[in-house]
Amino acid sequence: MKNETSPYRALVVDDDANVRELLRLSFEREGVRCEVAEDGIVAENQLRQRNFDVLVTDLRMPRKHGHQLITEVLAKHNRPMVIVITGVADPRIVGDLFARGVADVVSKPFDFPIFAVKVRAMLDRQTKGIDMAQPHAGVAGQIDQASLALQAQLAQITESFNATISNLTSQKEALEAGFLNSVRVFTSLIAESGHSDESHAVRVEQMAMDLADAAELTSSEKNVLGIAALLHDIGQFGMPDSIRSKPPWLLDPDERAVYCRYPLIGASLMGEMPGAMKIAGLIEQHSENFDGTGFPWNLEGPHVSISARIIRIADGVDTFLSHARGENAIDQVCEHIRAQRGKAYDPELVPRALVYVTDYWKASQDTKTVRVPADSLRPGLTLAENVYDPDGHFLARRGATLTLSMISHLRSLIGKQDVLVVEPESE
Repeated sequence: MKNETSPYRALVVDDDANVRELLRLSFEREGVRCEVAEDGIVAENQLRQRNFDVLVTDLRMPRKHGHQLITEVLAKHNRPMVIVITGVADPRIVGDLFARGVADVVSKPFDFPIFAVKVRAMLDRQTKGIDMAQPHAGVAGQIDQASLALQAQLAQITESFNATISNLTSQKEALEAGFLNSVRVFTSLIAESGHSDESHAVRVEQMAMDLADAAELTSSEKNVLGIAALLHDIGQFGMPDSIRSKPPWLLDPDERAVYCRYPLIGASLMGEMPGAMKIAGLIEQHSENFDGTGFPWNLEGPHVSISARIIRIADGVDTFLSHARGENAIDQVCEHIRAQRGKAYDPELVPRALVYVTDYWKASQDTKTVRVPADSLRPGLTLAENVYDPDGHFLARRGATLTLSMISHLRSLIGKQDVLVVEPESE
């Protein structure tokens, strides 16, 4: 153990707090000053502020992973020694790290005090120039040949890896699209049990996705938002029809007391689903107003997530639109949006909402529909109304794009009954 003050400074980056603390203590016992960071973003800021002699980093971390941090650090002119600690013992990954300039790769778990002694010794040797000696010419040639072989192998591995990632991405997107369609069908069934002739939830999802682009949400955030937007009213399922059939602003105090519980009920229902914590959180917050007058917790402004604020304006606008009457209905909706700017609705989202509502209204007026016998349906047509069998059973939702499977089942259930579809554009 070395107690004297050391000129060395180490930065330990790991998302495991126990690992960070044990390494910090071990380094300090060896006289190495040590700072810690929980991920690559925090580490990046520390590296900007001061120089370090050694960077010890994990690979798998949130926000910014170790591979990206290592790439940026090794590109610097005055770079620290880089040592990787990881639980991923893949020879190809280890070979790649060494090829990129990493000084050592240590597999977890390991002995922290011995690791600190080893790093201190490596720093001492580097300082004395032992590792900087030029290799013999023959050895240098062998190293060059080995390096070329490794680069060729790395190119093959990279090509295979990229192909695998592309394939997995396509499968992931297909699964997500299929799941979203399943949720859309489910929400349409909920609407059928109430008083809607089409799915309010699907329209809320469509507007929310448009606002998500304006808010620059990530792909992952959009996926969670889409599901939450479709299921935002799930807590109303089972409420008395006398409450569900009224616009919220016409409820009496007793009815409103019952109504204001539905976000919590919805969050509770979603809480039973593994991995649905973020969705449940958006459902719980989506009725909070920007000025803090919403429910259930009277949260305001930035205390409500941006995704929940998006659902709030999409839900409020569609609810108001569905009750607007007269030829100037769209003007009424736009006036409602402006009046609620900074009150119910996030003021940053209002301009995009006004554009969306105007475009949506124009598109709905311009959309032409045509009735087609079920035996003349073809894949790719979009349903312009909900489809029911002769006994009144709900079969398919408005807005669904027909597939071969759907057409086959519809023909079996409704025979030659006419179906209203969006008139396809002339080819």
